[in-house]
Amino acid sequence: MALHPELDALVDYRSGFFSPCAASDLRRQLEKEIVYPDPEVTAVSVHGKRHPLPRRVAGYGDSNVEYIYSGSKVAAASWPPVLLTIKARVEEATGHTFNFALVNSYADGPSSIAYHRDNEKALDPSVPVTSVSFGATRKFYVRPITGKGQPKARPRVYQLEEGDLLSLTRECNERYEHSVPKCASSKRRGSRINITFRRLR
Repeated sequence: MALHPELDALVDYRSGFFSPCAASDLRRQLEKEIVYPDPEVTAVSVHGKRHPLPRRVAGYGDSNVEYIYSGSKVAAASWPPVLLTIKARVEEATGHTFNFALVNSYADGPSSIAYHRDNEKALDPSVPVTSVSFGATRKFYVRPITGKGQPKARPRVYQLEEGDLLSLTRECNERYEHSVPKCASSKRRGSRINITFRRLR
């Protein structure tokens, strides 16, 4: 039995959302069209200190849209053609519209993102944060938030492969936290691009 079965109502996971051929073509286009800013621009603030992210990050979206998280401000560059293609397919399938996308590029197994929640006030609570993965398969952990001094719960693990889609509702982001951990194996892993579509108010 899967850990935290209640997540089935809070997480929309669609394996093979894009076919292998389509996903491979889109990944090659993403590698050509996405431009990542200097790491200093996307560094986050923790206890008053700036820390570079262990991955590359770029923001795209509608005009005059910007996303603020962890003391970092990401202004939206204009949508490149490949993101418009992906966005249209995701909007059609989910029934939601998005005005911003955060593109995360993981160079290898050590590239990661720590446990966090996508629950910023600027996010439209009625629209799930929806991601699509391209490239190497990586584990995606989701675990309940526990109180101070309580042991951390075991996470539910999703294997995100190329072309997979995963959406997290607002309730999920209030009650759970998620991460992409470093790969435990020393075996070299390929690069991965993950796009998270959002609706900002």
